[in-house]
Amino acid sequence: MLSKQEAFLSSALSSFTQANQRSVLSWNSLLAAYGRHGVQGLFVLHLLDMQQQGVLPNRVSFILTLSSLVSHPSHAIYGKRIHACTQTCSFRSHVILGSSLFNMYGRCGSLEAAWNVFNDIPTKDISAWNAMLSLYADRGLSEETIHLFVALLNEGPMVPNNVTYINMLGVCALQAGLSMGRLVHSFIAESMLEADVVATTSILNMYAKCGSPQDAWEVFSTMEVRNVITWNTMISHLSQQNQSDRALEIYHKIQNEGVLHDNTTLVSIFAGCTSEEKLAEGERILACIFRSTLKLDVSVGNAVLNMYGKCGRLARISVILNVMQGKNVCTWTTIITAYTQSNYCELALEYYHWMLQAGVYPNQVTFISVLEL
Repeated sequence: MLSKQEAFLSSALSSFTQANQRSVLSWNSLLAAYGRHGVQGLFVLHLLDMQQQGVLPNRVSFILTLSSLVSHPSHAIYGKRIHACTQTCSFRSHVILGSSLFNMYGRCGSLEAAWNVFNDIPTKDISAWNAMLSLYADRGLSEETIHLFVALLNEGPMVPNNVTYINMLGVCALQAGLSMGRLVHSFIAESMLEADVVATTSILNMYAKCGSPQDAWEVFSTMEVRNVITWNTMISHLSQQNQSDRALEIYHKIQNEGVLHDNTTLVSIFAGCTSEEKLAEGERILACIFRSTLKLDVSVGNAVLNMYGKCGRLARISVILNVMQGKNVCTWTTIITAYTQSNYCELALEYYHWMLQAGVYPNQVTFISVLEL
């Protein structure tokens, strides 16, 4: 029996092949059907077939096909052919087509070609600027991203939007660029975008990553709307700053407000309970998990193992290991490290051998722990 996707594509192809006259609209409809269902491999073939049958592609045809190549860096050669075709068309300067072209080049690893296409677009809209900023930011090219942002500000009537600012805040967070982060924050405030929970959470994350806890707390305290990502960002930041009392205070606050926390919340909370003073609180939260329908997934389980290991409660480790939903190299390494640091060398070696028997390959941290035995 055909799946829904196969049935849909079969129906679309059947309707297309039975049509007496195939216009560019018919071809584009078929390409769009392939795109909706992730059948990237047929895009270029159908585009070439379309031209061989005397039907000239339009900008929609090219945009659909270029979008399919983004997920296939090895297909950059096809993207270059499509680019060559657009050079002879009247819509070569179309901003959406241009954005599709430089996005394709960027995702396929040719940033120089992407920049050249971007630079050739005579009239760029904010979406084009954002796409180019995103290409640089995704590759960690902080300096290039900042230069492009400054060029955008000098563009005149062009107004950055929340996507622009979120891209920039991410760059500032990565390179600890507090001064630029403050500048972007001021632009967001002037643009009245502080009510946007995604933008404000990005500001909060930037201040946290740039080592400015007071600014992070002020942003968090004044937020009118928060989502689980906001809460997690603040809890994680406080746990990393050894402010576990405040992190636990926020955790209990979201519990009282009925906000559904996730595994990321729990990982951060258990990370803040790795001292004798906070172990009891961590165990209370763990007991709540066991009483609920929640499963101890691998990320949360690893955090619990780390909590017990740091507190020297090694007898609890085997219990947690048995109820965890899956194990990875971090699981075994956390256990080996805990036993090594407590001078239980034989048990540490036993767990190392059990890890190998489970088919899990050690990483660098594992080897360091084993070499300390």
